Amino acid sequence: MLAGLLCVALAATAAPASASQLPPEHSVTETSPAGPAPTIQEPAESAPVSPESQEPQQSEPAQTPGQLPDLAPETAPESAAPTPAAPEVNAPSSSPAVPEPAESEVADPSALTEEELAEIIGILGAKMGQGLERLEETRDPQSPGGGEIAERLDAEDKLIISGLADPELATDPSAATVTGGGFPGAAAPSSAGAAAPASVPLAAPALHTADAPSVSLAATWQPSGLQGMDVSSHQTAVNWNRAWNQGARFAYVKATEATSYKNPLFSSQYNGSSSVGMLRGAYHFAIPNVSSGAAQANYFVNNGGGWSADGNTLPPLLDIEYNPYPSLGNTCYNMSAGQMVSWIRDFSQTVSARTGRLPMIYTTTDWWRTCTGNSSAFAAQPLHIAAYNTTGPGALPNGWSRYTLWQYSSTGPFEGDSNVYQGSVDQLRSFARHRWDARDSSTTVVILRRGSSTETPATST
Repeated sequence: MLAGLLCVALAATAAPASASQLPPEHSVTETSPAGPAPTIQEPAESAPVSPESQEPQQSEPAQTPGQLPDLAPETAPESAAPTPAAPEVNAPSSSPAVPEPAESEVADPSALTEEELAEIIGILGAKMGQGLERLEETRDPQSPGGGEIAERLDAEDKLIISGLADPELATDPSAATVTGGGFPGAAAPSSAGAAAPASVPLAAPALHTADAPSVSLAATWQPSGLQGMDVSSHQTAVNWNRAWNQGARFAYVKATEATSYKNPLFSSQYNGSSSVGMLRGAYHFAIPNVSSGAAQANYFVNNGGGWSADGNTLPPLLDIEYNPYPSLGNTCYNMSAGQMVSWIRDFSQTVSARTGRLPMIYTTTDWWRTCTGNSSAFAAQPLHIAAYNTTGPGALPNGWSRYTLWQYSSTGPFEGDSNVYQGSVDQLRSFARHRWDARDSSTTVVILRRGSSTETPATST
């Protein structure tokens, strides 16, 4: 009996040991699902182009005021489009890093159909100063911040409810991500031959501490001069009476973008500003790598971009700035400086031929230096310069020794963006009638005779 008990005890102690010695193929372990983690592929970088390196190396011949110069010295073919250097932003080292969006670029933007381009542009499209505003929030002119996303969702919803927008082009409110620009269509359409990009979680707005005082002050601060504003479909319910009472005396309204987008609020905004007594004008947001300057100029003029010498209509305005759509290339739209200058010239000459007035040019000094090689070819056209601060617009692009309008804030005091003209209402009306600043008796302007290919200079009085 004792022997039997010993055998039972030995068998009980041996069982666990044998279980722990199962062959490897029978072992149970926890593993992660098969397949590698998704990665974000960034485009290969090329050496950034210094603005100074793009400046023309030889002086340009004197031009008749208002006449666009011969571009031969500036438009020599270039082997590759410049990769713009990141604009400098003075931010503390502790500022949170903003992730770069993964991107699939459209191989040939000029081959996009109007429907594909509409997908990229979305319900609202871009707005004047969008790149500069993004630099303030995310340090990347192609990455929207949280404020822009919230504004976009709200404005799109109101336009859809009003029956003024196609719900199919709306931003997905459940996807708070930066996906090729952070709004519908910024990713390449599937039919354009590019794979859908990965999504990157949207970072919280990164308004840098160093910039906060001036940005906050700009909400109420106004520089000396005649105040004005610019609006687009991003502003769905502008209170024009309030703007007038705040001191605004002129307004620019977005009319078109590329050759597929028309601001659904253009008529109400254009007429609304006029109804309270403001001078008003129309602007076009350029996407130069999808169609020619002439094509976009004609689309603009046909859809609100006209001009008349009535003293109330400001000259047509070309908004040429940072590319907001990563799927369409870098901030210079993957175009060389020579190609960009030729495009702006094509647009300007077409508007001039159609309306009798050369367009004013809206830009930033940083973008102009990087993407046009700091061209001086358009000094005959008035300049609308953008720089968000309370000290002044700073250095101007090459060729301009003065500006006509300065966009100094996107955060107030007016709805949309705030602008200033250094002169009186009478002087602005004089400018609107073909005259530059009436204070400068040496200034000459160009009066384009309709139906004529020649430009006749006339001295301002």
